[in-house]
Amino acid sequence: MTRFIDLSHPITRRTPCYPGDPEIALDQARNIREHGCDVLEISMGSHTGSHIDAPSHMIEGGKTLGDFDLSSFCGKAVKVRPDEDIEGLFDAFDLDGIILETGWGAHFSRPDLYFGPGRPAIPDHFLKAVRRSGIKFFGCDLPSVDPSGSRDKTVHRTLLSRDILIYESLASLDKLPDKTPFFFHGFPLNIPGADGCPVRAAARIGESGRALAAKSRFLAEISHDLRVPLNGMVAIADSLAGGGAGELSEDQAGLAAMMGDCARRLALMADNILEYSIDKRRAVRPSLKPVNVRKVAEWAMTFSKPLARKKPIVFINDIPENLPMARADENKLGRILQNLMANAAKFTQKGRITVDARAMRDGEIRVSVADTGPGIPKDRQALIFKPFERAGAPKDSRDSGVGLGLAVARKLAREHGGEIRLERSGPEGSLFSLILPGAGEPDQKNRN
Repeated sequence: MTRFIDLSHPITRRTPCYPGDPEIALDQARNIREHGCDVLEISMGSHTGSHIDAPSHMIEGGKTLGDFDLSSFCGKAVKVRPDEDIEGLFDAFDLDGIILETGWGAHFSRPDLYFGPGRPAIPDHFLKAVRRSGIKFFGCDLPSVDPSGSRDKTVHRTLLSRDILIYESLASLDKLPDKTPFFFHGFPLNIPGADGCPVRAAARIGESGRALAAKSRFLAEISHDLRVPLNGMVAIADSLAGGGAGELSEDQAGLAAMMGDCARRLALMADNILEYSIDKRRAVRPSLKPVNVRKVAEWAMTFSKPLARKKPIVFINDIPENLPMARADENKLGRILQNLMANAAKFTQKGRITVDARAMRDGEIRVSVADTGPGIPKDRQALIFKPFERAGAPKDSRDSGVGLGLAVARKLAREHGGEIRLERSGPEGSLFSLILPGAGEPDQKNRN
């Protein structure tokens, strides 16, 4: 059963205001007896009560609230506390946001709200985890994520520079479930150019964690059972197309190859569903060791080429042979590149798909996958790593899959301590980058 929890403090004449901000004025401008209607004149600052901060609040030239899509103000979130390890939550629940309960919300109507002794601070480890999480919003029960009155605005600048919206002075966080996903709503008024705005924030509590776990187990078991027959179909189809059961006509060989391609797509889909739905506690940790990225890319390319068999597309492996080794799990890295190339092959109608890699100054390895496809619409780019989102595909496309490839690729990259980003996308194509830790040693086999 769905229920809502109000996460906003009521705004009254007694609502505390940040020192120096405009005071609250709530005056009766018109009344029913004299004017036939009631009208309330409202005056307050943009950061009054439970409110949202846009990047332009602290960053010159930063985005205002009007620059964000409506989907940025809501999404899946969990409540956590400052002393908790939150690293695993982002991949386990595929979160849009984090809500931090410090307990300071109980001070909202007290004189010590802004400068009281013992006011909690956001720990460094917590900020680092949020910074690299890719979430859209961060909320808390503090009146400011940085110490009140301090010139140090590290937390604000760290989050806002990444376009992570900040909700402050949220209420009733003690009523939220612990480490169980809920849907957060925090919509501001549509005020062009606003750096912040009071919000009526709410949490929608729906399916229980038990129901979500049951769904995940079902998906994992179904996809696992599909993998064996699908891989068998690929092997049989390839054998038939290659004349393993006798010489075939050109049309017959083409049909056998087509059957193999379809089975490959389904096998990749089953692998992605299994990877996405598996319980994180039962997941196999990556076996990290020095890996030759060029060879892994070549394997992934061999798998991906049949997916574009009928298109005039050239696959190019531009990774230097003397590239230093990456520290990675060879199988999981192959899955990452396989998903990136399959995604490129799906939407590119002609041209090329190029894989390149470079060693960075800090020792990391940056792998890029570029295509000459139509690009991803700007208003959909924020959704491409969300599970079951097909941001680059027309709604009526039969070639769009289930929308898990990029979500799984990012999940696997983060298991390596790395990240995947969309670097650019336009009419001339898209470029994705994969950042991996370096192994600190060259590939001697390729050097000799």
